[in-house]
Amino acid sequence: MKYIYYIMIIVIISSCNRKVNHVEFSLYYWKNNASLTEKQNKILNSNQFKYIYIKICDFKWSESKQKIETPTISNIIDTKKDIIPVFFIENKVFKKMNGNDFFVVFEKKIKNLPYLKDKKRIQIDCDWTIQTKENYFIFLKKLQHKGYKTEATIRLHQIKHADITGIPDVETGVLMIYNLTQPNIFDQENSIYNYDLAISYIQNKIDKYPLQLKAALPAFSWGVHFKYKKIKRLINNTTLNDYNRKELDSINPNLFKSNYAFYLKNNPINKRDIIRYESPDLPDISKMVKYLINNINQDSIEFIFFSLDSKFFNEKYHIYEEIISNYN
Repeated sequence: MKYIYYIMIIVIISSCNRKVNHVEFSLYYWKNNASLTEKQNKILNSNQFKYIYIKICDFKWSESKQKIETPTISNIIDTKKDIIPVFFIENKVFKKMNGNDFFVVFEKKIKNLPYLKDKKRIQIDCDWTIQTKENYFIFLKKLQHKGYKTEATIRLHQIKHADITGIPDVETGVLMIYNLTQPNIFDQENSIYNYDLAISYIQNKIDKYPLQLKAALPAFSWGVHFKYKKIKRLINNTTLNDYNRKELDSINPNLFKSNYAFYLKNNPINKRDIIRYESPDLPDISKMVKYLINNINQDSIEFIFFSLDSKFFNEKYHIYEEIISNYN
């Protein structure tokens, strides 16, 4: 009986330390040319994931045409999972248009798009600034008045400096915990994810943020291609195996120097060019899940991995599965 008493005390203490009681996981899908492999279908339709968030349309400002362009998903993903449509809106759009005018453009475009029939829950992805805040927030208000249950992505600096950047009037915020720094900075290890840097933005802030939050975490990798320490391009959707090749010398585990000119994924690489391979450190992803569960001031939280269409996620899925299994 003495041991049972001690175990009960430990459980009670642990429960007091943990603020979140209900944890769920979901996935993003971010390709316009949508098609799932057999493995991706199996991952998606497992019991691990609640929703799939599919980006179905971009709204981007074209300087050459002086208008908004709207590249749109071309295929339908056949799944039994609940789908949340996602719309990416370039911040520049709100420099060029006020919120009311853009809402007219937005509503006209989306009414015939896939995944939207009878759906009112949508997610808006826009990295607004102080200059665009007013127009963007007006647009979000219009969505609310039309009956949309809107989620809006929130960047880390918008948590830390909420008094300056403002708080969108939406049902839910989605905290984006990746792409923390600019990849064009040569002397850094990883622009995709840095646990300590992320914590520095949200520590002593996350529990006071007035919106219910979800959290988006990285499940992708890329190569950052430099010539004379100046960025040339991102080589998207590559994994470490793509850089273990005769044309490249390994300077350190994630940094490679070209021996001679060649093509990598149809990208021209010149002699002496440098490629920095970046991917999230998965133990640190697990740490972030645990940190938010223990510190965010809400009863439940949903984590969304970006993304199902990533080669990195498909290769490392067994590790993500282990992270998920701690909370199922």
